[in-house]
Amino acid sequence: MLKLEFLSGARKGEQAILNIASDEATSRPQIREDDVIKFTATLDREARVKLVLHEIQMYATSRKQDGDSWIYEWSPGLGEYRHHCFFQNYYGLASLDLLIEDFEPSNLTLEYALVSPSSSKILIEYQEIEVLAKSENASRVDAMINFLSSQDSNLIASVFRVTRLRAGFIGDEGRSDSQYLDRIEKNTRELERVTRALFRNPILKSRAQTRLVVPNEHSVPDDSTISWINDNTSEIYQTDDQFSSFFEIDDVHFNANKILETYVTTSSDCYENRVIHGYVVLLKRAVKSILDSMKSRKFVQEKEPPKGYASFFTQINKYSTIINKNKIQRCSGLDLRLGAILSKLKKLIPVSNLHLGVPQLTPKAKSNPIYREVFVRMIEFMRFGKPSWDVNDELLSITSVPKLFEYYCLFIVREKIESFIAKENPAHRAENEATENISKFSYAFRELTINLLYEPSYWTHGHHNAKSAQLINSEGWTRSKLEKFKYNSDPLIDFSVGKRGTTGPHARRSPDLVVQVEAPGRQTLSIIIDAKYTGNEKAFLDYLPDLTMKYIHGIHDKATGHQQTVALIIINPTSDLEERTRHFHSESYSIHGSSPVIPALLVSSLDFTTAELQASDFHNNIIKVLELVTNMQSINEKEKVKLSIVA
Repeated sequence: MLKLEFLSGARKGEQAILNIASDEATSRPQIREDDVIKFTATLDREARVKLVLHEIQMYATSRKQDGDSWIYEWSPGLGEYRHHCFFQNYYGLASLDLLIEDFEPSNLTLEYALVSPSSSKILIEYQEIEVLAKSENASRVDAMINFLSSQDSNLIASVFRVTRLRAGFIGDEGRSDSQYLDRIEKNTRELERVTRALFRNPILKSRAQTRLVVPNEHSVPDDSTISWINDNTSEIYQTDDQFSSFFEIDDVHFNANKILETYVTTSSDCYENRVIHGYVVLLKRAVKSILDSMKSRKFVQEKEPPKGYASFFTQINKYSTIINKNKIQRCSGLDLRLGAILSKLKKLIPVSNLHLGVPQLTPKAKSNPIYREVFVRMIEFMRFGKPSWDVNDELLSITSVPKLFEYYCLFIVREKIESFIAKENPAHRAENEATENISKFSYAFRELTINLLYEPSYWTHGHHNAKSAQLINSEGWTRSKLEKFKYNSDPLIDFSVGKRGTTGPHARRSPDLVVQVEAPGRQTLSIIIDAKYTGNEKAFLDYLPDLTMKYIHGIHDKATGHQQTVALIIINPTSDLEERTRHFHSESYSIHGSSPVIPALLVSSLDFTTAELQASDFHNNIIKVLELVTNMQSINEKEKVKLSIVA
């Protein structure tokens, strides 16, 4: 079990127990996002233990031995004014797990209901917790999901993904590299291809049968015919017509009223074809299970949340169908396609029953490439098993409000770019290149190309990922490595401490959004936008200087060292329904002034109720910066020499 101890607030001194996850519908514990909590786990041996909250893994802050048991604790850290809240800005369902490393399964004394072994690691899954958001955060989430639900369903499907460590497929040891529906869709596409050839040359079962017929010149007697005539001599009569006679004995011709004839019939009702039918039915059932999960998900009735807090489940039902619209459409389309295949199979290759188990490769199936391919695909599909999530889990996987705010900013900035292009050319509707992911949107504008990038990576110079890159992270030092020596009275002996690394996955800078404006034969110019779910003052005083160093002075052209950023914008939500823009430069030198300074630095606080409107400050800020950068790229060479970017 996992014990929770509340250290502050109305529940100070209380304790709660999280039980091992099970399939039974039980009431979920409710925790407020600003509760300060200490977690405690007791194991029967010493091990390396991590507490896992979705994709975040944390080692215990302390551990001690108590008799034959080991107690692991995760205590909250101390912030500037108070202890950190473990679930701050989380909303919805939180999945807490224990990841035990180098733990021998044979030494476990507890009977875990859900234990997922992975080599030397064991994942113990605990029941889900519902994290209640403060009313302010809940209303913001409501506004953001409402906006996102109106966007392209194909793109939204790539936003809401299950990210927790336990996500995956039942029976596949947690592998989740491809989604269940994607796998069904791929298998259906391949099945449509191979069945075209299968219908032309199916495997048929041959069987000899007998029937009584009137003999004619085409009759072919065999041993069974002779045996039948020998037992039925009353059917024989003598004839003078040797041409119509059926047989002769000692030059005497005989005929028969009827004879027993053997003939061969073919039937498609064989094991191999039963497997084909079963495979189609299996795929149809898989599609139906996803559709059913959207319609029949039952939530345990929770108690009323405390005053001033909101439950995610009061909002989820309003948007789940909209968010999952794309998945519903895909499932419906797949069901129709599989139904068409099954109907044609029943007509051209009928069978008496289905084989729905794991198929065995028979000699006939092995020797037939088409059947062999279908058999192998069915085996692979069944091996991966069924998903351990349903469609609504994509909505429930909103693990933090700040991350949701990032997605909101991505799509609203995308909307502003399209609005800007449409304003310049009302007759032309802004269209981005066809895409089913959110990493890049591209638009044609005048002779320019405008790209909106989501979380691009700029690797440090010398990193293997920077070999073919145009832009690199040019920083030489990592602040966090040096900060711990800030108050040392003695100078560092090793001056190389804190140098920026050139290996590993973290040797990079990755802004939330980058708007690139490309012009033929000219240097690409960029607008860097970062979403910060915080107040205006903190964004301006803390994040703007920090990101100016990281993104303005830390990202350059690898070949020339040129700095390409025209503006750095931090977007944050307003806290009082009033939009505010805080420019680093004075009014005359801001983006709206008579002599705008480049690069421009500003914090734009948006109001969710007005951000989409053209009259909003946020809208005007984004449009103005787009005007600046596109005008810079469109000016002629004579004017261009008057402008320079200094960083």
